[in-house]
Amino acid sequence: MEMPGRCKSCEEFISLWIDRYPCIIPFKLENDPTLGAFPSESSIVVASAHSVKSFGVRGKRLLQETCTKDFKSRCTCAAWNGAFSSLFLGFQNGAIFSWKEREGFRRLSNKKSHSPVSCIESKSHMVASGTADGKISLFPCAATGKSIAGGTRAHVSPIICLRFVENGNFLASFGRDGIGKLWCVDRLDSPRHVVGDVQFPPSIVQVDRDESKPEVFYIASDKAIHIWDIRVGGISAVLSEPLSSSSSCSKNKRRIKCMKVLSSGSIVTGNSDGSLLYWPPCGSWNGIQVLAPSFIPITSIANDNFKFLLGWENGSLTLLSNTLQDCGVDEERLLTRLMSPIQSIELIREDLVLVSERSGRVSGLDFSMDNDCIVVENNRTDAFLKWLNETRGSGKVESSLVGKFWNS
Repeated sequence: MEMPGRCKSCEEFISLWIDRYPCIIPFKLENDPTLGAFPSESSIVVASAHSVKSFGVRGKRLLQETCTKDFKSRCTCAAWNGAFSSLFLGFQNGAIFSWKEREGFRRLSNKKSHSPVSCIESKSHMVASGTADGKISLFPCAATGKSIAGGTRAHVSPIICLRFVENGNFLASFGRDGIGKLWCVDRLDSPRHVVGDVQFPPSIVQVDRDESKPEVFYIASDKAIHIWDIRVGGISAVLSEPLSSSSSCSKNKRRIKCMKVLSSGSIVTGNSDGSLLYWPPCGSWNGIQVLAPSFIPITSIANDNFKFLLGWENGSLTLLSNTLQDCGVDEERLLTRLMSPIQSIELIREDLVLVSERSGRVSGLDFSMDNDCIVVENNRTDAFLKWLNETRGSGKVESSLVGKFWNS
């Protein structure tokens, strides 16, 4: 494969590559752990453990604006607020910052808590953070001069998830102690702040909601899905995953790896044995198998009204073209296979998916073209990245790449 000559930066190499092979856009190449990739109106914002980068695509050109800040502590979590076009970051030393394009960073917390921030959530005009010692703090999104809106000791173990309810009037927290609590935001620092609480297994995999019913939480552990309707005040249903029927061996027992709640109120789960289960509304409590076990774990699910995209432990990305109305799959095809396990995928356009790999790399995949073309071009992309790294220090590349993005 013909490689380009001398260029001044990796960004120039990437732009040249996109001109030749536009199906895969490598937004982020570093192996710094990715905390989240968030599409905004004009760019893709990628938050990592040590940096924040903003990428804009104009046609086939990739425009990168790197926001540099020497973090004194490792960034542990990130959340995006679309209303304010702001990114909120929590750090290992307990600090909390906000970042906005063209405005830079602003510190929200006046003093360090010395407990790592374990999760962060933002909606409407508020930001909520949870720490490893179980404390919740609230901050206003905008610079109002008021540094903190409230705080309380919520759990006896690390908080793993926070979710706002009803435009920020209530806040749900989930801890490793196996307890979910619902808080009144206006009374967070008063004795009557807890509105309700429930118990569930501490091995939480994911918390999701149906956008049409934001008052209902779907809490997936490795073995079951607990449905918490805050209007009822407790767990209204428990959907249990059946064991894989292909083997009684413990290593093949089915465990939930990821979950997607659909707008219809139905649920889809990707499992450790590679199977895909579907629960229609008011249907079976043990799920309906729509994809047979492949014994390669499914790690992420994205969907729209016409298709499903699945990310796999072996780096594969597949497309299912079925709305699941008949509890079956009409077509399954491989879109591409990346070099490390898929961490998350997000469908940001009808034919464009944002893919985060566990190694830290973030790519955009345009699958509007022929499937064979995509697979071939991805192999060329991996060869191109390998060539970039091999020429580091040889005088051909005046900047360096860190990490390994291909099979040796």
